Amino acid sequence: MPSPRRPIAVIVLALLVAAGTIAAWEGLWRARGYEPSLYDDPDLWAAHRDRVSHVDQTRNFAVAGASRIQLAFSTGAFERAMPGWEATSLAINGHYPVAVLEDLAADEHFAGVLLVAVDARGLAHWFRDMSAPWVRHYERDFGPQRRVERELLSALQRRLVSAGSEFNLMQRLVGWFAGQPPPRHYTRLLDDRTIAADYEQADVPGLRRHFVASLAEDYRQHPPPDAERWLEDLEPVRQAVQAIQSRGGRVVFLRMPTADEHWALDRENYPRKRYWDRLGAATGAITIHFDDHPTLTALELPDTSHIDQGDRARFTRALVKILREQGALP
Repeated sequence: MPSPRRPIAVIVLALLVAAGTIAAWEGLWRARGYEPSLYDDPDLWAAHRDRVSHVDQTRNFAVAGASRIQLAFSTGAFERAMPGWEATSLAINGHYPVAVLEDLAADEHFAGVLLVAVDARGLAHWFRDMSAPWVRHYERDFGPQRRVERELLSALQRRLVSAGSEFNLMQRLVGWFAGQPPPRHYTRLLDDRTIAADYEQADVPGLRRHFVASLAEDYRQHPPPDAERWLEDLEPVRQAVQAIQSRGGRVVFLRMPTADEHWALDRENYPRKRYWDRLGAATGAITIHFDDHPTLTALELPDTSHIDQGDRARFTRALVKILREQGALP
């Protein structure tokens, strides 16, 4: 009769081999200067989206937008400036936020303050549904199992470089054959889904060229609609704003800073008087434009569009002060 100890020994040996392999793979990348990093995905966003429906709505502050607000806003700085309040980032890198606004409007549980960081371009019909796939994922697919899986994945990503998708064996084999090592990111996703950007680690001239050229090309592909068409297309946005405010919530539209050639392209294509300045009257929301506030215009934008991690707390404190002055916060 076979000894019962043999299968156990085989299992233990296999576990030791697996652990040794993982440790060696992890050590390889750490020795080359890579560090563990949290990676964003629709499940992580959905967990934060669910949170804003289940906190005290009288002290609930949610932020929707894209990368500009995701890099600039600090939930910690906000909560220190507003004791007792809870802040949640629902920003999605590379996605304009109208679909998120409409989703929160349809949620009878949400009655907090919603900051929507967007520009006039992001309210045009071209970009209305950019965030819709993330919203659909939350509404249709996100549940207890995905929440647990995402929490486990987050725990691994915080601790292991090799938990990142860029470090799986097959991708690295392809990268080695192509002579492409894993990229070194100058941005880091934080636990609250905001992003810290260290521009001392970035190719700033290259980023400036990239953002300006990309914006110019996008304006060629998606020219601004006529101002009257743009205004008419705001009707669903107005309805979403009214739905939230009828429950006692507040909606604030924030035009984030841009600079240099980027700001010049924005002004040329969406003149403020014809577009942004009509947003408040059309929707009934509070509107804030960075160009009206010296504390925002004074911020440095290394790549013409985003704020360095060293200015996150400064930006957030300035924003809280402006929101109080506008009556959006007590």
